[in-house]
Amino acid sequence: MVQARIEHYAPGFGDTVIAGRRISARDYETYDPNYIGGDINGGAVTLKQSVLGPALRVNPYRTPLRGVYLCSASTPPGPGVRGMSG
Repeated sequence: MVQARIEHYAPGFGDTVIAGRRISARDYETYDPNYIGGDINGGAVTLKQSVLGPALRVNPYRTPLRGVYLCSASTPPGPGVRGMSG
């Protein structure tokens, strides 16, 4: 489905694909237990998560360890595959 969608906007794309791989959500969770239900984004965005962040304090991304901060694709304000928090 993804390849067909890309092909719609970029005709000839499918001719350049050498190989492909599919994996089910269940298998993805088995591969990495952090992907609950196969969700690589780290979960849903909730209003509470968006407003309060990971902790209710001035700098919610700082941890008790000096110089160590939360920074991941699953760090609020929301999930995303970008490797940095909001």
